[in-house]
Amino acid sequence: MRTHELPCKLEFREYVALIQGARPLPAEGRFLPYLKDWHCLSEHPLECQYELPAALSDDWLNSFLLQRPGPSKQADFRFIYFGPKGSSTALHVDVLGSFSWSTNIVGKKHWCFWLPNSSPEAAPSLELEQGPGETVFVPSNWPHTVVNLAPTISVNHNWGNSFNIAGMATVLARDLAQVRRELSDLATQMEGWLTQCDALVKVSRCSCSFAAHVEPTWTPTYPLAHPLTPLTTSPRPTAESLVQIVLS
Repeated sequence: MRTHELPCKLEFREYVALIQGARPLPAEGRFLPYLKDWHCLSEHPLECQYELPAALSDDWLNSFLLQRPGPSKQADFRFIYFGPKGSSTALHVDVLGSFSWSTNIVGKKHWCFWLPNSSPEAAPSLELEQGPGETVFVPSNWPHTVVNLAPTISVNHNWGNSFNIAGMATVLARDLAQVRRELSDLATQMEGWLTQCDALVKVSRCSCSFAAHVEPTWTPTYPLAHPLTPLTTSPRPTAESLVQIVLS
């Protein structure tokens, strides 16, 4: 659970008591507790089940992660968010250059979006309110903020497929290049330097890394299209090899 963007520990029953008003929320001006990134579906696969519409189901990212054995299955990108009125998510872009979508089960959210590479000082490029049962799609690399206008529970996925996998690879390559620059003075002193650099990217990117043998100057040349194009037109000839390169 997070208070604004700082993690804090709280029993779930205590948190529910906060939401229901049985316990007082923090005073005005203090950050509100917000249950984020709960891997409910992975932790409770029998109790927490839902079906995805076709437009959101072509998900290579989570499909790949769920094929991995052991604890890595807990490192998927399928989450439950549960927050009181006034809780929020600060300005950010989604992890890995992924798409994301958010469906409200109950409650209402206010979203602000900025175009990629625009100044955070600028006015939002788009604002909208999301009600119960509504889904918001977030394109890759669009900075955004979210404020809960009422107590809200939502299902959220980060995901990727043929339409943004090249951009996700570029993000990982950029991060790997940055780590290598920061640790360049250790290149001749640290055993397995390349492996260690890749491991740091993996930790910072929640179980995804760029294979150390792929140079950061590599430029993907994979066809991109509108993310909601019917799945039958999704270009797939090199899908398996590309996913293995990006997420190995």
